[in-house]
Amino acid sequence: MLVILISTLTLFSLSPQSVPDSVIIRPYGSLPEAIQGILAGQVDMLPITAISLGAMQPFENSTQVKLVNVPSYDFTYIGFNLRNAPLNDPKFRKAMLFAFNRPRMLNQSVGSFGRSLGPGLFSSAYSSAGWPTVNDQYSYDPAIAKSLLDGEGFNVTSSSPFRTDPSTNETLRLIPIISRLTQPQEVAAAASFAKDMQNVGLPIISLPESDVDFNAALKTYTFDIFVDSQTANNSPTWLYSLFDSKNDLYPVPLSTDLVGYSNSTYDKYAGQLLTSTRPDEIRTAAEKCQEILAADLPVIPLFSQDFLVAVNPRLPVNQVVGSVSETIRTSVISILQSPGASLPLRIGVTSDFGNLDPTLTSNQADWIAFGLLTEPLVSMNQQGNLKPALAERWAASADGTIVTITLRQNATFYNGQSITVDDVVGTVNWLTRNAKPSSALYAIMTGIKRADVLDQKTLRITLTQSDSFAVDAFTNLFALPANRLSNIPSEPDLALGQLLVSSGPLILHEFSRTNGISMLLNNLYFGKSWNFENVNAFQGDTMQGVQVSSGTLVTISSRPLIVDSQPVENASYNVCMYDQNGLQLECVTGSYTGQSTYAAAFPVDARFQQGTYWVESTMYGNLPSGNFIILEEKTLTVRSSPLFPLILLVLLIVGVGALVVRRMTRSSRGRPRRPRSVRKARPT
Repeated sequence: MLVILISTLTLFSLSPQSVPDSVIIRPYGSLPEAIQGILAGQVDMLPITAISLGAMQPFENSTQVKLVNVPSYDFTYIGFNLRNAPLNDPKFRKAMLFAFNRPRMLNQSVGSFGRSLGPGLFSSAYSSAGWPTVNDQYSYDPAIAKSLLDGEGFNVTSSSPFRTDPSTNETLRLIPIISRLTQPQEVAAAASFAKDMQNVGLPIISLPESDVDFNAALKTYTFDIFVDSQTANNSPTWLYSLFDSKNDLYPVPLSTDLVGYSNSTYDKYAGQLLTSTRPDEIRTAAEKCQEILAADLPVIPLFSQDFLVAVNPRLPVNQVVGSVSETIRTSVISILQSPGASLPLRIGVTSDFGNLDPTLTSNQADWIAFGLLTEPLVSMNQQGNLKPALAERWAASADGTIVTITLRQNATFYNGQSITVDDVVGTVNWLTRNAKPSSALYAIMTGIKRADVLDQKTLRITLTQSDSFAVDAFTNLFALPANRLSNIPSEPDLALGQLLVSSGPLILHEFSRTNGISMLLNNLYFGKSWNFENVNAFQGDTMQGVQVSSGTLVTISSRPLIVDSQPVENASYNVCMYDQNGLQLECVTGSYTGQSTYAAAFPVDARFQQGTYWVESTMYGNLPSGNFIILEEKTLTVRSSPLFPLILLVLLIVGVGALVVRRMTRSSRGRPRRPRSVRKARPT
């Protein structure tokens, strides 16, 4: 009876309560599908980074959606392989720019959602940060174009609509301009350029290609002319990485001088841009670089396309110049802080998710999620300038090779664990070792040699080369618990549960590559208390020197998992427990228990002292629609055993029972005995 009673009291089950989602990110297979989704009210907010004028038509005259333009530092350009004639002739390139009707191209490619780009390649967004720009002296003038071509010997003949090559006196060879079929605005720009070039006698044709073929052509330099877009931020370090001749690493042009440009004066100013610590010298160097680019024209400018956020008119959008991710992040935080916010807030994205692995992914949907799940080292204000986040302040060394960062002291992960210098240093070094070329962090991490702890508040990041603007790229860096990074699991079902620990406004709850992400509010981020389910467990105890229980058995159960009305029976289920310092005590693999649920059992043994522990469960599986993962968090409070009062109760019951038996015995002894009947013997 005692054993049965103890077992009943010491077996607990954590069946998750239904917690409403705060934010849901839903992927769409295409921009037209996403636009129909927001018009139908399926989502409240839709970032658009690749514009298709045809797809945007449903927004015309719509009162259901407002469009917010976010000026971008990114730019689109026409690049040349300067190793090939006649593209290596600067006057030939100038003639092409004069012959190019860029206002018409801009209207045909991005309409009112883009801005013209000058020959210095600085988008208009740079003016918000005070960067200088050069004047565009190449207005559309076919007469000047023809005069330049005639002067260089590219003559017109009556036998062909195209000009002759002065080096051979034969008709110019056919020159294709390649673009990516997945980027309709780039395809439209290439077609417009080819048409204008043919009008002045240049045999240039537009050739859209798949991304695979396009990238292969650039990687092996088997191209003449291409259209591409450059990702940039408020520090124009691309002036160095794209055009400095020392970066000509043929035949592998990743982050190099792809077009093969060489100008020693330009190299000098591009070097000053990265190494100088004087603002006036940096400004002058940037201006000189633009002037040289405008004169030499290693590439032809096209446009800077605005980012767009389509949004429900009742929702505010905090526009951050140059970053759609920061615009989404700051807008979501503002909405979540509003007292009357209607949740869940639903965000659409125009692609499937990757794998939420920062060392691998450059997927936009993944990085929008990272921006909501993590707190960056530095953030941006609405003008696109840096502001503190995890980092309270920072400073670069005189030679630009070391960045010293001081962290703010009140930052925590979502479970209350403090974010320390060790966490930041451990994460930076882990990313430096593991970032792959496919990752959006790859270029940043290749510029970092290592990170070191200086004291409890300060760390040092050593760069591979001088870069006064290194901190501008740290908006994508965040912290993970260092003690988890030291023991990285190999199984994918544990990876997210153990590594992607939230430090931002939201907590990852459920993830599917094709169905999207659901996230819960991180109350600690907003100065509120935890809102996770709590369970009590009790330590084992002894009675009269004999241990009656080895400890409380805690059973962690998943929520029912049903897809298309069918239970999912082939998922994996894992549960891990962590102490107050974030150290993992034990991980247990659970099993399917029927009725669409999974469970795993923990013994609360001597490792568990009185106090609060963190419980994380991870369910991972494969569905026809793609991988999914569900994360659930709980708190486990270990208390002293309730066995003492239980034992007293049992002893009392036993004592009362013994007393009753004793009284019954005494009562029976005091009664007179009935005489035993004597059976007489029968006579024989």
